[in-house]
Amino acid sequence: MRITIYFFLAFSVLLIPSVQGQVNVFGADWVKGKLLLQDSEGDTIQCTLRFELDNNLVQIYLANNTVKTYTSRQIKWIQAYDPASKRDRNFYVFPYALNNRYVSPTIFEMLTEGTVSLLGREKIVVVQNTWAGSRFTQAQLSFDFYFGFADGKIRVYRGTRKDFEYLLKDKSGYIRTFIEDSGLRYNDKDDLIRIINQYNYSNYKDKVSKYE
Repeated sequence: MRITIYFFLAFSVLLIPSVQGQVNVFGADWVKGKLLLQDSEGDTIQCTLRFELDNNLVQIYLANNTVKTYTSRQIKWIQAYDPASKRDRNFYVFPYALNNRYVSPTIFEMLTEGTVSLLGREKIVVVQNTWAGSRFTQAQLSFDFYFGFADGKIRVYRGTRKDFEYLLKDKSGYIRTFIEDSGLRYNDKDDLIRIINQYNYSNYKDKVSKYE
């Protein structure tokens, strides 16, 4: 029996590739969507599109079977249908110094919008795992998060309580209680959407109460 189990484990390890699974960031494949250009008068282009966040480029597939490429300098807004979640995802272009470089038009996904907006940029990260004594790497989707403020400034958010309370210090105690009572995490996309929505709702209530 021990020999059989050992053989099974050894054989299973051989079946695990050095890099597990192939994943793509959203936008790498062609999807249905809309595009609003900087020089347009509010008219959107309905098209099949794909985009590269790393290079801040958008490509649209034209009726004559050709592809046209736009840079982020030419774009205001992108809407792309996500077949996995069966919903539209919205992307906006804002000036930002990505990776501490010079300020340039940068594409962000609008995860939730308000007094403080939660922005994101999806990426692929490679992590190391261990299984049955063997190490292998695995590609996973991850998000870089940013907070957008009413004054137009965008700040990177590193997914920690310390960073959150530094960026939103005006309601740090209230939001900390909400997070702990709700069992939410500071670095999870869906949880962050709930947290920022609660922060914005609290701000809204404060403003309304001033006029009562």
